[in-house]
Amino acid sequence: MDFKIIQALPADLPDVYALVESAGQEAPEGWFVASGQKELAANIRSQGFILLARDGAGVLAGCFMVHFPGNKAENLGLDVGLPQEELVRAAHMDTAVVAPAYRGRGLQRLLAAAAEERLAALGYRHLLCTIHPDNRYSLRNMEAMGYREAVRKEKYGGLPRLILYKSNSPAIAALQYPGLDAFLLSFPCAEKDFKPEWQWLRYRVAGRLFAALCTPGLQYRPHGGRTMLILKCDPALSLAYRQQYPEIVPGFYSDKRCWNSLYLDGNLSWETLSAMVRQSYALVFAKLPKGIQKSLVPLSAPGGGE
Repeated sequence: MDFKIIQALPADLPDVYALVESAGQEAPEGWFVASGQKELAANIRSQGFILLARDGAGVLAGCFMVHFPGNKAENLGLDVGLPQEELVRAAHMDTAVVAPAYRGRGLQRLLAAAAEERLAALGYRHLLCTIHPDNRYSLRNMEAMGYREAVRKEKYGGLPRLILYKSNSPAIAALQYPGLDAFLLSFPCAEKDFKPEWQWLRYRVAGRLFAALCTPGLQYRPHGGRTMLILKCDPALSLAYRQQYPEIVPGFYSDKRCWNSLYLDGNLSWETLSAMVRQSYALVFAKLPKGIQKSLVPLSAPGGGE
């Protein structure tokens, strides 16, 4: 069965409220904290959004509520240790409800994926949700989508909850720089591999690293959850770049004198990023033994596949 995913409007509030109320009544005690009409209306208007799944006849099959907590004390980013400045980039994947007749069709994942796309376009980097430890169905669904347990706490007046986290930064980076991988591989003899121990996608020439893509875990504050491109840079220019662009910071787990990290979920222009990639490749190529340089494709137009 095909479903139409649309964003809820104020006129949809009665249908949404009825569905959420019915879910609250049938769920085991403590599993589900139903949102009231006032909260649902606030999300529809300005404090988030609600996605609806309607079947071919227009019947409401499911809904998914996303909430923007901002700097309020309810922000789950505080529970998982997000830096203060990142709290406004956090979104709560708040409530998912599927009507009984439509369960088993993957609607929760379908709605969550649609919500993630919208959040990436809006620039929300950090996605968080709470699940009762015994709610294995919802937990499996969210884990299959890349959410991972960050902490266990009592929430909502003392109810046990798992707080799950997923970085939305890779999705934002893919929107901002859709041709980045092809560009990095367009340099003469460039190769890539994945380093599982570091969770780095590495780009190398003759075995020498000239670029790396990674999204550090939350434990690596303030970089946690932010996708970055790590590039070699002339030490004389490194500091100037960092002073000019807030998206450029000292290299993550690399020599900070001659490596920079570029956040890919900010507003760094493609012109600046691509120029820095070319500089990085040129610096690494220049340090290769002359014999290896001669055996490789001449460094005439690096990055020509842009």
